[in-house]
Amino acid sequence: GSRMVINEPDTPFIKETARHGDSDEEDTRAQPKDFGHELAEKLEKLTVTKEGTVDRQEVDSQLVHERSRQAFKDKRKNHYNEFQLAPSQRESFLGKMLSAILQEDGKLVNDLSATIAVLILEDSRTAKILDSSEDIRAACGKLQLLSAREPEREVPLSRLFARLASSLGASSIAELLLPEAATDVRDVQFASAAMGEIFSRDFPAKEEVAADLRRRILVDLPDMSPEVREVIYCRILPFIETPEFVGELLEFTKGSHEERMVIYCQMIGEIDRVIDWDDVRACISKSTGMIHRKRARWLLERVGGPEVLNSTWQWYWALVESLDEFACHMFKELFTPKLLVVASEASKVEAGAIQGWKMSSLWVEALLEACLNRHDNEAIPKHVLTELGAHPELAMAVLSAVDPQFFCSRIVRAFDENLAVFCNGMKWYARPEKAVGGGENTERSSAGTIEDSRACQDLVNSYVQSGGKISLLLKEVLEGLVNYTSTRVFLEAIGNAEKTAKEPLSEETLGVCLRFATTRVKYFKTALRPKILRLFTAAIEASFKLPSEDILAKDSFQLNLVRFYAILCSFDAPVPQRLVYADLHARWMPKVLSDTSSEDLTVELVSGLVWALPKKSAEIEQIVSALEENLRSTSARAYLPEGVSLRWLALTLFLDEYHSTKVDKDAVMRALPELTSEESFPRMGWLVAALMERFQIEGADANAIISKLESSETPLLEQVHLVQVLAAISTFTRLPRALAK
Repeated sequence: GSRMVINEPDTPFIKETARHGDSDEEDTRAQPKDFGHELAEKLEKLTVTKEGTVDRQEVDSQLVHERSRQAFKDKRKNHYNEFQLAPSQRESFLGKMLSAILQEDGKLVNDLSATIAVLILEDSRTAKILDSSEDIRAACGKLQLLSAREPEREVPLSRLFARLASSLGASSIAELLLPEAATDVRDVQFASAAMGEIFSRDFPAKEEVAADLRRRILVDLPDMSPEVREVIYCRILPFIETPEFVGELLEFTKGSHEERMVIYCQMIGEIDRVIDWDDVRACISKSTGMIHRKRARWLLERVGGPEVLNSTWQWYWALVESLDEFACHMFKELFTPKLLVVASEASKVEAGAIQGWKMSSLWVEALLEACLNRHDNEAIPKHVLTELGAHPELAMAVLSAVDPQFFCSRIVRAFDENLAVFCNGMKWYARPEKAVGGGENTERSSAGTIEDSRACQDLVNSYVQSGGKISLLLKEVLEGLVNYTSTRVFLEAIGNAEKTAKEPLSEETLGVCLRFATTRVKYFKTALRPKILRLFTAAIEASFKLPSEDILAKDSFQLNLVRFYAILCSFDAPVPQRLVYADLHARWMPKVLSDTSSEDLTVELVSGLVWALPKKSAEIEQIVSALEENLRSTSARAYLPEGVSLRWLALTLFLDEYHSTKVDKDAVMRALPELTSEESFPRMGWLVAALMERFQIEGADANAIISKLESSETPLLEQVHLVQVLAAISTFTRLPRALAK
């Protein structure tokens, strides 16, 4: 408790004025009539003199301070001893004390009076004030209020609270200690102090009280503030902990590493059973408060012992603390040489080591994540990225230690989030306007591109040499990066990386490439798309090959591969030759030429299939022959789905586009009416226009049709179809007056 200051020399704190005698020692017995407000006034005036206590001018002296404390204790004991001779006075004192507590009289209920009341209750366990449970309950509540007003009196008041509450039942004690929805930190602190007093005694219902407290805590825990929960973990948990209760607390705090750290620090003896070292590392990488990292270090050193006091750990904590102190200059001096040592040691231990406190890749990842994401000073992540790109030996040590997924998801993405790194000493700088094609100085642009990606090239080379997969890196570049500059630099570095062997193109990687080509590339400016697509296809061609026959045999993989061809062709981008599967047309072209409807066989798919056909092959002639026969027979078919006509006419267009092979004009015209109906034309008019322009269908062709209509030998069904062809042609071509007949 706080020390009281007493003002008078060796005299009792109550003096009877009516007594006679020359000696002060005779005036030591207190009378009930003098007890009351006079007691409070005198208590505030009393102080300890130089004979046995501290002098205020010598407070800084440790010896004097200890002397004063001991003198005060002796004096307080002597004052209490005077009451032992008058039991009735003790009862009266307790009654007055209870009344003062219920009236919330802060002058009477002070450190000294509370301590004396506790000593009296210890000696006379059958005091009359303990008979009224309602008064005891009310008094306990008032003591909490008084302690909240004057926190410096927490200790003596909590002792009195504990002695009064001990006279009640177990359920009443738990209710008084932690009432429903305890939300005030000071109330919980007072309860924890009283709990320490209660549990330090030989209390028969101790286990019952502890069980009731555990139940109350688990019920109210979701409604408590983090500050209240921390007081419970630190000050109450040691009194009532059981393995089951701690397990429920850890389950509740799952995902809150800062709260879990407080619980771990209370359970050093059983730490190996309950600790999750990911929570400890999260305090280093994510927590903003310095206290959480200090707890992490304290816990690590307590569990690991001498093994975590070596030079590697010392340099590790030096880097962590330099971040906490915002000592940017110190961090820059330490980072490269010390991280090289730490990463080299970490690479020797597997990430899943049984002893989680051993230096491993996970601790290096926590440090790097703190540097890149937690720090407010933007110079820190910029320096980290610069050093990794400028020092291949450092990059190799780090990449050998950390998981490739961490490199891709954290370090690579950090380049995109810190574009200022492209303006540092590595001579990287963002200049997307130089990627615009046409009319620019090609020599200057090429030289600048090589200079820009030089350091990034070393970083990607180190990633490949350390065993990282290009597919993982490419996925992060294509889906995780947002800015043009970072995407361009990494795609170029991937294309020029020193690879020992090409990876098989997996279904996941093909899906990533397909999404980038169909969606992400459209976010870049139109003038920037050709260059980014060239780098994209170059990176794919340099890094991947076709997968095994088992994967190639899947319809979903083949369809995605054909769509990938078609998208690249639509952007006039070169298709990687290593990814061309020559057997695709043998499987899918018969389905395109059939007259059955299929949602998979879209115009985009037809484009990719035609592009994959071998140049000047006999198969092209066979396809053209079958296609002409199908087009001429459209009028004779009872029912032809719109998608089928669309496939055939699209096939006609792409054969001319990719292989310069034209289908007979008459066959094309006979199929046009299928796409010029009132329902189809708004969606398919673009294809009709393209075919009419490519096959030069003009008014002269309309005259030939009219001549057939005039002939009496033309069957009626043929005449109807010819009129439909004329209607299709008239959509884009003005017909002669002869049509009026």
